[in-house]
Amino acid sequence: MTTKKTEKASGNTAKNKIKVVNAEVIFANLVDEGFGTSLTIKLTPELEKQITEFWKANNIGNEKTVIGEPNIKEYEGTRQLSLKINEHTRFAGLNGLTTDNLGFGARINFFLNAFEYKNKFTKGKTYTGASISAVV
Repeated sequence: MTTKKTEKASGNTAKNKIKVVNAEVIFANLVDEGFGTSLTIKLTPELEKQITEFWKANNIGNEKTVIGEPNIKEYEGTRQLSLKINEHTRFAGLNGLTTDNLGFGARINFFLNAFEYKNKFTKGKTYTGASISAVV
């Protein structure tokens, strides 16, 4: 798996990393029990705009999703997005933050990366994914 900048249709280089500030955690799935690991955040209008623009600029998605659109869910009036974390995700521990503090209502800043991937599941096609690289 490699990380590199992607090109917009206009030829401009898209940002392959953004910093998301003051996101509220709804759910933290930090132990992989067959579904992967992720952080689900509450989307304010500002966060939704920032993340949607990032998804569109980097053409994030695959054949099972709408490329360029984040998979936003709504539950009881709250818009939310689940973001992948992996074994390379770093938790900076600023202000005493540990993974134990990532429960419901926690406020976090994090970096979201776009990366290209091609593997046996993509049948030779290259797609762009997104994951959290650091929680600070």
